Amino acid sequence: MKHLAKALLITLGYVVVFYGIQIAIAALFVAAVVIHHTLQNSGAPLMSEEDVSEIIKPHLALSVLVSSTITIPVILGIQALRKVRFDQTWLPNGAPPLICGLIVLLACSFNIALQMTLDVTGAERFFTNHQQDFIQPLLQGRFIIVLLAIGIMAPVLEEIIFRGCIFTELRRTVPLPAALVLQAVAFGLIHLNPLQTAYATLLGLLLGVVYMWFRSIWAAMLLHICFNSFSVIFNRLAGEAEFPLEIKLGLIVGGFALTAATYLTLRRSRLPGHGGVWEPAMHSAAAGRPTPPASPPPIQS
Repeated sequence: MKHLAKALLITLGYVVVFYGIQIAIAALFVAAVVIHHTLQNSGAPLMSEEDVSEIIKPHLALSVLVSSTITIPVILGIQALRKVRFDQTWLPNGAPPLICGLIVLLACSFNIALQMTLDVTGAERFFTNHQQDFIQPLLQGRFIIVLLAIGIMAPVLEEIIFRGCIFTELRRTVPLPAALVLQAVAFGLIHLNPLQTAYATLLGLLLGVVYMWFRSIWAAMLLHICFNSFSVIFNRLAGEAEFPLEIKLGLIVGGFALTAATYLTLRRSRLPGHGGVWEPAMHSAAAGRPTPPASPPPIQS
């Protein structure tokens, strides 16, 4: 129980660092807006909260980009001090091409099926304020900034924290299924909105499984980057276009079918020894340096 409490406290600590830097950067953006307005309009009335919000919205993606860029080295520094490393059975320059292609396909098929399901069911209607005040402004900034922030840097940061740090920490103290679920729930909850929490938890489970199967943070990063980038690109290309119901239903069925097929194919290609006996990278306290896991057999065909 003591070890579990320690793991949960460490999990909370990572989340606090994650949110702390984001809030600090957002506060700096707000302060800069207010100071600029005051200098440019001396004698003018103070800006209202609504005025500040309208000016900040186009720069939300930039705020996310800056905060992610700052947070990544902070988290990596914490991991270095704790002498804990991430599982990296394969690196980007040695990644199996077929596995990478399947991960990309899994991300895109799951994304389109999920988006069409939300659209057809009308689930987003219950959270219109969240969509109008945060999601849409976040996606409608300058395309390159949005793609870098939401499509690349945010997934990299979140994978480092939730799969690399939190999942690894939990795996040492609780059974693998419990660690998998707990890290996914934590990942869902940081999105704050109930709708996002629901589907982010599902995504967190999928990301955790991919990390576990291939014992590489890079595999989870690839899946997450493709999932988010697909959302950014699809939103920009589709805009306000409305698809016929038949097409939406076809995309839902086809998307989930392709997701299932790709998932099962990846499962067959997983590294041997993952099921219930996978151990995250540990560190040697005596030597003061990481102790790599035994070299796994080659990817199964």
